[in-house]
Amino acid sequence: MPLNIDIQQILLHMFNFIILGGGLYILLYKPVKDFMDQREAYFRDLEAKSVESQAAAQETKDNYDAMIKDIQVQADEIKKKAIQEAEASAQATVSKAKEEADSILSAARLNANKEKQKALDEAKDDITNMAIEAVKKLMNEKQNPYDTFIDATKKGM
Repeated sequence: MPLNIDIQQILLHMFNFIILGGGLYILLYKPVKDFMDQREAYFRDLEAKSVESQAAAQETKDNYDAMIKDIQVQADEIKKKAIQEAEASAQATVSKAKEEADSILSAARLNANKEKQKALDEAKDDITNMAIEAVKKLMNEKQNPYDTFIDATKKGM
């Protein structure tokens, strides 16, 4: 054999290489490939679950946003009703206070008119008494001196 090439040796090396390749394929490549496929499937499942949970979270968020909007609308309605009730109550209180003020004013006017009338009556009585006293004094002064002398002598006796 020229160049020292032995076909039997080459075939044995090829057989060894095939056995080595097959053994490595069975022992290393296939388990690693299966492991990588499992891992890839695991991460695909995780991603799918993540997408599903994200969609569910978004749906829940949308539901909560809708509920919050509804609650805000209800709160605004309640606030408007409360404001209207407060305004009505305030208006009622103001009208009641005006009525009370009017009744107090009318009572005060009546009382003042009574006091005025009483004061006028008392003044008329006083004026009448003063006029009577003045007339009496005038009448006493208009007596003639002779009558005064006679009255004085009558008293002296």
